[in-house]
Parts: sequence; structure tokens; C-alpha cells
Amino acid sequence: MTGLLRSEYLKVVTTKVWWVMLLGLLGAVALALLVNGAIVTNEIQHGHETQSLNTLAGMLYTSGQYFGVLFAAIIGTLLITNEFRHQTATATFLATPKRVNVIVAKFIVAVGWGLLYALICTVIAIPIGAAILSGQGVSSQLGEGDVVKVILLNLVAFGVWAVLGIGIGTLLQNQVGSVVTLIVAFFGSQLVGGLLSAAGQAWNLDWLRGTFYYLPYGATQVMTSAGKLDAHAPAWWGGMLLVLAYGAIAAAFGSWLTTKRDIS
Repeated sequence: MTGLLRSEYLKVVTTKVWWVMLLGLLGAVALALLVNGAIVTNEIQHGHETQSLNTLAGMLYTSGQYFGVLFAAIIGTLLITNEFRHQTATATFLATPKRVNVIVAKFIVAVGWGLLYALICTVIAIPIGAAILSGQGVSSQLGEGDVVKVILLNLVAFGVWAVLGIGIGTLLQNQVGSVVTLIVAFFGSQLVGGLLSAAGQAWNLDWLRGTFYYLPYGATQVMTSAGKLDAHAPAWWGGMLLVLAYGAIAAAFGSWLTTKRDIS
């Protein structure tokens, strides 16, 4: 397994993709900190505080998550689709007859990259976020259990989204198609969820209002929020179970499909 892990790791670091995506991630974190910083500053300065200080701090410390989990998913997708694009899948599976070992190695490496991206976001966001709060005369809230929980679960979210990416890549195999599908599904599901929630509000259907929170990114937001997002959102642990379930389904499906499908 060590050899497989090293091989999968090299398949990432010997290409330009990982650092190009890292640059994009850094840009996303910077933009998110600007936006979230402005929101938090406005909330505190004008005494609105419609959200608790823990929630505001959690928002700052998870800046970059919005695009970050998408980048993690794309890394996961590329790990599997590169094999088909460059026609190395046959050699890979011949060298390791137990295909499940290969897919497990890919899952581990994908989760590792997802965690790395999450750590980079966190290392940048925490000191800047704490400085923003300090500038408003507010403590960093880093000693609060809810805030620590949000930071840790944010790491989990990146890892799970990397697994989701492998699931999509295994299903479609085509690299461009998989990446496009991920992007469309990521933004499209949010649009659909938002429309369904709006329809639920218009028709006074409570079960429809919270639809967004049961989709992958909605569940991710629920899991990584220090407070309940609204009355129609499940508790944070419900969001966590949903995210883990999506990841488990993707992992199981990807493993099963890889062991059953003919490779050529």
C-alpha cells in the first residue's frame, strides 16, 4: 500500500494542476476574507448582531470554503480521470491486480490533498479573522467550543468533497466531462435548492423551504456553522451525517464500479 500511496501522490505533484488550483484557492480565501470581514465588521459596528459572535467568528475562520471544497472535489476527480485520459489505467491495474487497493490509495491521497487545502485556508483565515475581530474590540472566540468545532469540521468537509470528486470521476471517466459536471452540479444544485426554498416560502410549505440544506453543499454549510442557519435547517450533527453519507456513497459506488468495469 505504501508504494501505491507514493505512486498516487507523485501523479499529483508531477503535474501543474495542484499548484494552479492552490493559487486559485488562495485567491478565493482572500476574496472570502474581504467579503466576510465586511459583513462581520458591519454587524458589530452597527450593533445588528443578528448572528452570534461565535457564528461570525466561524464565518471568518472558514473563509475560502465555498470554492475550496470544489477545488478539493476537482483534485479527487483528476486523480481517477487522469488514468483514462492518459491511458495509464490498464498499466496501473495490471501492476496491482486488486483494483480495490488502487481505489483505496486514490481515496486516501485525495482526502490528504483536501485536508491540505483546508489547512492552508485555515492557517490564513484564523490570524486574519482574529485580527478583524480584535479591530472591532471583540475577542477571537477561539476558546469557544462551537468555533473550534466549526474549524475542525471544515477540515472534514474538504476531505469528503475530495471523495465525492472521485465518485464523479469514476462514473464518467472523461476528465473534461467530470470536471464540468462537478462545477455545474455544485452551482446548479445551489440554484435549484434556492428556488425550491423560495417556492416553499411562497406556498408556505415548510418541508420545501429547507431543501437546500439536504443537498451536498447545503449540508456542508450546516455542518460548519457555529449556530443554526435558520428554523428549517437541521442541527449541525445532521449536516455532518448527511455530508458523511454523501461521501460514503461516493466511496462505495466508486470502489464497486472500478472493480466491476472493464478497463481498456
